[in-house]
Amino acid sequence: MISWEYMAGMIDADGSIGTTTTGAKRNVVGRVIIANTNQEFLYTLKAQFGGTISIRKQGAKEGWKPFGSISWTNRQAEHILVNILPFLLIKKKQAELCLELIQMKNATKNERYDYVPKSVEGLNGRVVAQLKPEVRAKETEIREMITDLNKRGVPVDRKSTRLN
Repeated sequence: MISWEYMAGMIDADGSIGTTTTGAKRNVVGRVIIANTNQEFLYTLKAQFGGTISIRKQGAKEGWKPFGSISWTNRQAEHILVNILPFLLIKKKQAELCLELIQMKNATKNERYDYVPKSVEGLNGRVVAQLKPEVRAKETEIREMITDLNKRGVPVDRKSTRLN
């Protein structure tokens, strides 16, 4: 059985905490991924934690081993993040932001969506749900913050353009 402490270490070392978009409306969702060349390990993770496995038949570069990944989104990602958060050393801020994004979806539909009448011939009174602009803006802000945290290299403060 894999402990939450071990999972936190795997995600800190070989994982990613970020976002992805889904659907025609490009909804932003939280995502956790672990990549590894050991497919048996990935299936062990799936048996214990659920998730979706993707296997590549070739390595990323010439001479590299084939690898796979396991990913969790939304509620599955929330379950993983809540349990590993106390043990993360490197990606704690990404986890906190990803949890904030996922938990925003716990709001009622009336809090998240505007309902706009849509005039379609023969379908009078049809209503379409559109994500409220302030909700979309908050999702975008969180996504950009996570993206900045996940960039390689030395962190850059966007608010400061002055170099010492």
